Amino acid sequence: VYVAEIKLPEEEAQQLRGTLTLRAIDRAANASAPITDNSNIIVVDSIAPTLDVSYSETVVTDEDGNVLQEVPESGDYILNYPTEFTVTLDVNEANFYTDDIAISLIKNGEPVTVADVPAIRWFESITDEHQGIFTIAEEGTYFITITAKDHSENITTYTSPEIRLDMTNPEIDVVFDGGETAYNDYYYNLTRNATVSITEEN
Repeated sequence: VYVAEIKLPEEEAQQLRGTLTLRAIDRAANASAPITDNSNIIVVDSIAPTLDVSYSETVVTDEDGNVLQEVPESGDYILNYPTEFTVTLDVNEANFYTDDIAISLIKNGEPVTVADVPAIRWFESITDEHQGIFTIAEEGTYFITITAKDHSENITTYTSPEIRLDMTNPEIDVVFDGGETAYNDYYYNLTRNATVSITEEN
C-alpha cells in the first residue's frame, strides 16, 4: 500500500477552482480507473481581491480650501460636490460574490445604519474583472470604507478621503450703520459702513 500527498496549489500565487480526479499507474503502465470526487468543489485562493475606487469628477481642495489641480498621491485632501456623486468600484477577484463587498459610511461624524447605505449596482461580467457603482445624494460630510473579501477570507480594505456634498447656496446679509436720511432715495452725503455676513458651512 502506498500513500501520497498532493499539495494544492503548487505555487502560492496560483488559484484553483474545480474537482479532483485521481488515477494510479504502475511501472508496467497498468492504470486504474480514474476516480473523480464530484461531490466537492475545491477552491484554493490565497490572493486578496484588488480594489480600485474612483469618483465623479469634481473640485479637489486641501484642508485650507485651496483648489488642487490634481488629486495628490498621498496626504489629506477633500472632494467637494455641489450635487449627488457616483462612486465606482473595480474589483479583480477569481472567486467573486457581490455579497463579499461591504460598504460603511460615516456621515457628519456619525455611522450610517446598514439599511441606509446605498446599494451597489453591479455590471455583468464573465471575467475576473467586476465593476459596480453606487450614488450618494444626501448633503453631508462623508468618509467611505469599502471592504472586499473572498470566500477564503482574504481581505482588502479601502478608506476614502473626506467628501463634502453641499447643495445649499451661501446666504449673504448686508447691514449699513447709521440712520442718515437718503437724498432722492439713494444718495448720502456721509460715509457709511456696511457689515457683510455670510452663512455657509463650507
